[in-house]
Amino acid sequence: MGDSSSIGPLFASGQLAMAWGNHALVPTFVKTKGLDWGVVGLPHFAGQKTVNVAGGAGYGISRWATNVEAAYKLWSFITGPVASLMFASGNDIVPDNPEALKSKEWLSKPYNKVFAQQTLLGHAVPTFADWWPTHSKIVPIFDKVWIGETTAAKALAQAETTANTSIKGAK
Repeated sequence: MGDSSSIGPLFASGQLAMAWGNHALVPTFVKTKGLDWGVVGLPHFAGQKTVNVAGGAGYGISRWATNVEAAYKLWSFITGPVASLMFASGNDIVPDNPEALKSKEWLSKPYNKVFAQQTLLGHAVPTFADWWPTHSKIVPIFDKVWIGETTAAKALAQAETTANTSIKGAK
């Protein structure tokens, strides 16, 4: 599997007919002259609730900050609607601020309407110190489901055991 850095150029050059990914693909598509592209939300079963995975980056204040008041002012600006929309205007990210996500400026680009809708359907990925090492161990298990080598039920059981072992071993 590739990530946005490989999938975007492959799609933009006509080597892929469809690309699965997040908003990180948009800058490549926008810059590609003559590329006719669009965005759709994730497929879902009729009558079932649509969900998506929410990820991304966040901003925080270190517990070692020496000027917490100034750090809080900066954090408030960065996560506010003005700065959030400024960051998102470069097509690199989806706004992390609900006001910016619903703004006319953001929604003026047709593809952003889909990303805004999918963001609202998102469920956060796990966030704990040893998530990425654990994630790297369970992804190959689920990959076997996608290519038909195992069932989802078997993969879930194996992933649970693998994740628990990984988390316990990291402590």
